Amino acid sequence: MDGYCPFWFGGGAELVSRRARITVMTAIEIRVNGKKQCVAGIPDGTVAVSVSCTGRTNGRKKDGGYLFLHVDGLDSERDEHVDWMGRDDFAIGDEIVLRFVDAPKTDSPKKRKPAEEHRKARKDFVRRIARELVWKIQTE
Repeated sequence: MDGYCPFWFGGGAELVSRRARITVMTAIEIRVNGKKQCVAGIPDGTVAVSVSCTGRTNGRKKDGGYLFLHVDGLDSERDEHVDWMGRDDFAIGDEIVLRFVDAPKTDSPKKRKPAEEHRKARKDFVRRIARELVWKIQTE
């Protein structure tokens, strides 16, 4: 049939076909210098993209500072912290493009760990910094 399309969008969150039902989720597609790095998305959770640029004096790289991209998130259904990617091999002039997409499938995270492990690591980090700064932590 000419012009026949077996798919239609119903309800804004589902791609419906006469043969199959496919859940579509909002995701983030990350490209570096035109090359796809990952499509990060979780049906019941959060995706975070962090891009950092530090000055030349932070001690890691003396020539041009520190440039970093990290994509992670929280899978609420499984109570897990997830990581798709982390890169720090950027150079001046590199281009990072983030695009919000509707995707029936996303890339699997490279790492998963129980969210409690991640929370504990963050608490340990805060306690260590507080000791270094001679701060007292008060909880309610």
